[in-house]
Amino acid sequence: LYHDPTEDIAAEIGQSGVVMLAAPIMSDPFLLVVPSGHRLADRTEGVTLAEVGQDPVIWASHKKSPRLYDRMLAACETKGFHPRIVMETPTSDITVKFVANDMGVGFVTQSLVGHGPPGVAFVPLLDFGVTMTLSLVWRKPARVDVLSAFVDFLLPRIRPEGESNR
Repeated sequence: LYHDPTEDIAAEIGQSGVVMLAAPIMSDPFLLVVPSGHRLADRTEGVTLAEVGQDPVIWASHKKSPRLYDRMLAACETKGFHPRIVMETPTSDITVKFVANDMGVGFVTQSLVGHGPPGVAFVPLLDFGVTMTLSLVWRKPARVDVLSAFVDFLLPRIRPEGESNR
């Protein structure tokens, strides 16, 4: 599951009497996605929020992800940037498609690099600082079982170097 790095995602989704466990797999920072002909498209070294200026911005849906929407907006406002939001989309995939059709610029996670349609460029944001965490989440079994054995096998193989087990 994708979530805010500060959230205890296992506690967040657990229910009464059900104990959930979670292990972070990767951190996924946000980038700017722009049409390939955009003035910032070749800025592989990155851009600041101020450089986005008053470009029309395609943004995460407040209805679908109110906490993410608020986190992103707060990060912008901290830097004195007030995005000119012209559209909200429910997923990053849809954001990238609108950007490919030259309808604005968008903020999407780095994991989309290499999966976007032709006609877009992904540009690092130097001062945004918003990330998502991808975590493996599972129900804690009452005893050691196949799922626990699988998780113990899987985590060392997919976690970045140096991160501890659950």
